[in-house]
Amino acid sequence: MRRILIDFARSPGYQKPGGGAPHVNFHEAALVARQPEFDLVDLEEALNQLALVDARKGKGVKLRFFTNLSVKESAAVRKVSADTVIRDWNVANVWLLRELSGGRPDGA
Repeated sequence: MRRILIDFARSPGYQKPGGGAPHVNFHEAALVARQPEFDLVDLEEALNQLALVDARKGKGVKLRFFTNLSVKESAAVRKVSADTVIRDWNVANVWLLRELSGGRPDGA
């Protein structure tokens, strides 16, 4: 699934005005959650950097983010405790947010 999302994000029509997306009226758009402030390609690059810095955290994020495994499931797959999964997840989230915000501590 990760490869499919990244390939789509790299495709020529991705995020171009219109981009073949269906028209959504204001009321429908208000129901949709706020879009992330980063690009999937940027996320992929940040995840690759995280994996170079700390392979365990990089693998943990990929498992949880792209396969939507629960903490318990992720712990079983990685053969670590649920507490380790949570700690890795929290540290990796802070690291990724910093990377995706261009290193700005406030994210702005």
